[in-house]
Amino acid sequence: MNKRKVKMVVAPLLLFFLGALALPTAQGGTFHCPAQPDNLKIIAFGDSRPPYHPNKIRLLEAMKKERPDLFLHLGDMVFDSAPEDWQRFDLQEGKLATLDRPLLPVVGNHEKKTHSVFADAMVPFFERFPTLEGKPWYEYQCGALRLLVLSYVHSLKSGAPQREWLEEQVAKEEGDFLLVAIHDPPYTGMPDYPLPEWESILSPLFQWARNHRGVDMVLSGHVHSYERYQEEGSTFIVSGGGGSYFYTFPRSSQDLYQGREPGLHYLRMWINSQELTLEMVAATDSFATSGEMEVLDKVVLPVRKKP
Repeated sequence: MNKRKVKMVVAPLLLFFLGALALPTAQGGTFHCPAQPDNLKIIAFGDSRPPYHPNKIRLLEAMKKERPDLFLHLGDMVFDSAPEDWQRFDLQEGKLATLDRPLLPVVGNHEKKTHSVFADAMVPFFERFPTLEGKPWYEYQCGALRLLVLSYVHSLKSGAPQREWLEEQVAKEEGDFLLVAIHDPPYTGMPDYPLPEWESILSPLFQWARNHRGVDMVLSGHVHSYERYQEEGSTFIVSGGGGSYFYTFPRSSQDLYQGREPGLHYLRMWINSQELTLEMVAATDSFATSGEMEVLDKVVLPVRKKP
């Protein structure tokens, strides 16, 4: 199989989400889980950083109308760590979060990009997500979901603290569905993004995971498009249509999605004890005026049988 491995408009803001709370993305040492998450609903999106698509605000409005139990940002919230970038995030994506509807973050390569040699790029990130307590890899459990969030900008090589933590977590027989979120995707058809060490790091890890609990789905961003792959017993989703500009490239023959280029889009997910359903919801041609969205791809995964 010829797989490519991945390397690593400004709009009116003050009128956006009037009346929303400030930015309560993290509360009391843990992210909120609904009291009865029988059918957990998640909206996931990635790569909402500048330069912005002119219809980004309309896309965020569509996501907010979904009223999910939680939002998952797949990374690249800002272009760099400049204060004005994070202020725009606060006024846009930050408004999605409420006390009972958290926004879970994944560190992207742009969160690590500093605007000044004198600035620590991660400081404003952790200021907005104090629940993480300075560690950008973490676990989130709610109902049938067990989510492991990784940081691509921190080492995943054998012996690294994040790698040891991940292997520990994957070996646990917990949760009906195990998902991993990491910004840079292990599989993509995007050209000019070869990273040979990515295969040497992650491919053996997922092979190892398959012999243990197994990873049901891996969610990534970074590539400003949508792709879907099936490898190592896991479904790999690439979703980078959250509000920045688009990438256009020939689709890999191994990509299980062969539909139209989605442009602006997000992922809508439901998870219960029986199955996981994922839909890729994209803006239509008339989105700028109508706000109309359509489902372009759908995946249903049944719960894994217990050994």
